[in-house]
Amino acid sequence: FAVEKGAGVETIERMMAVRRELRAERAKEAFDTAMAALQAEMPVVGRNVGVQPDASGKPAYRYAPFETVIEVVKPYLQKHGFSFTLDTDTASEQGWVIAKCRVTHAGGHSETSSAKFPLGSKTPIMSDTQVYAGALTFASRRVFQNAFGVVTSGEDQNGATSKAKPL
Repeated sequence: FAVEKGAGVETIERMMAVRRELRAERAKEAFDTAMAALQAEMPVVGRNVGVQPDASGKPAYRYAPFETVIEVVKPYLQKHGFSFTLDTDTASEQGWVIAKCRVTHAGGHSETSSAKFPLGSKTPIMSDTQVYAGALTFASRRVFQNAFGVVTSGEDQNGATSKAKPL
């Protein structure tokens, strides 16, 4: 229509920019609506794996493995049109790992959650690669949970020091 009326290239470019902005606004609204619905339905994920039994044989702490979190959450992500990708920041400082979770909605909008975590303590049987992989698994689980608002039940000290967590 604009071409038939003799509109110039600049006018057509402005119209296309407005069109892109309107599409982006609709995609963001769809993302926000779907995220609210997802979080309203999202179940709490139980921390079902115990680690490092103490002298009494009781686990020092419990956590929800990433595969458990994904298994519980995946049907809700699919229902509400979400997908995700995980990535790391390869420029992470020595002694740290940075994980990223990009959340994409079927409507076209996406957002990224990222967090930086220190590498854990190395045990005598662990290689440097295993220390990094363990920290990355923890960090990936945390950014995924942050991105979607996933809550786990009970106290989580996986990857923590012996210091108590602040409230």
